[in-house]
Amino acid sequence: MTVSQWAPLMESTVIVFAPTTAALSAFGAATYATAGTTYSAHVQEGSAKMRTRDGTEVTVGTVAYVASTSTSAITERSKVRLGDGSTPSVAAVQFIRDENGVHHTKLGLG
Repeated sequence: MTVSQWAPLMESTVIVFAPTTAALSAFGAATYATAGTTYSAHVQEGSAKMRTRDGTEVTVGTVAYVASTSTSAITERSKVRLGDGSTPSVAAVQFIRDENGVHHTKLGLG
């Protein structure tokens, strides 16, 4: 199934802000690009288990299935703004593949 066939299921949007290099604010917090990239997504509230890049299992409060096939556009260091304006931390990023490569990106938010 192609991403366009999934489009009707992706009724929400998320905005992803990339971290700016390794810059930190004066208080040690990460800094982010001022303009984000908007993606169609299906956002599912509720506790779920996911694995981080290093294989650690984490419990997240929200899962977002994002219409992004890029393996570099969204990372655990990204800032994500959901449709309700909240900005939960990104706990896990998984790239869901099919026979053609990356199909979409699954985010564990918490």
